[in-house]
Amino acid sequence: GPAGGNLSSSPKDQMASVPSSSSPDPSSLSDRKDLDPLSSSPSDDLPRLTAVDELIETIINTKADVIARNLTKIDFELFQQIQSNELLHKSWTNPKLRGRAVNVLNVIERFNTVSKWVASLIVLPSKLRTRTQMIVKFTKVAQILYSRYNNFLTLLSVISGITATAVHRLKYTKEDVPKKYNETLQTLHKLMGSSNSFKAYREAISNSPRPALPYLGIYLQDLVFLDDGNSDTVEGLINFRKREMIYKVIDDILQFQGLAYNIEVDPVLYPLLRDPLFREEEDLWLVSLEREPKDALKSDLE
Repeated sequence: GPAGGNLSSSPKDQMASVPSSSSPDPSSLSDRKDLDPLSSSPSDDLPRLTAVDELIETIINTKADVIARNLTKIDFELFQQIQSNELLHKSWTNPKLRGRAVNVLNVIERFNTVSKWVASLIVLPSKLRTRTQMIVKFTKVAQILYSRYNNFLTLLSVISGITATAVHRLKYTKEDVPKKYNETLQTLHKLMGSSNSFKAYREAISNSPRPALPYLGIYLQDLVFLDDGNSDTVEGLINFRKREMIYKVIDDILQFQGLAYNIEVDPVLYPLLRDPLFREEEDLWLVSLEREPKDALKSDLE
């Protein structure tokens, strides 16, 4: 696969290991998820920015900090709802036990949604310059999520969107991104990379001031590893060492719920981020091929 997708292969697959309950066929996308400006009609009760052009304009004209702050508020509130018993017995991976892990599954689904939303907003603009602007904007958002909000969860979903396969192939869009933003992205990429069992991330989060929002996927991976790698009993007795290790991981996760962010929401932006419009990956790939056809020259593109 493309280098841009490598970062997400481990963490994102972990977060995506639960299929979302409703992955609509792109051709039958409901109005809420449809980003086609021609077919979108705002619902009558609430005027809603459904046209992709308006949404893109809103994002471009909103400061990166405001976007980062509102994403942090939404994602932290979902994270805060996770209960310790949801993290036992790998419930989130087991179709029969999934009802016990509703809040964990909500965080996983939200992670994947934000990633698809970011990728969609980069690929959908018809103008090359706008697509490049969107990569720059989301790179700034990612940097602020890390440096100002210690928000590693949303950071990784934004990076996964910027490096999605439909974005990765847009070589002309990417080559116009100024060098300093490429360097920022590479640094954040390394920080959240999976090498040495996420060593860089684990060090960063352990030294991070609070409030902070941890990347849940790693802890879920650790819990699966501990559960699978240790038997429940030792010589007929309960394996307390196993339970101890599992409870330590659960405690590591839930300690972050203790100190919440003091964030004011932006009344226009918040609803757009709470229920983000996006295209599914297969559909976005087709749009990407339209935006920069395989053998296109830069001069062919607007």
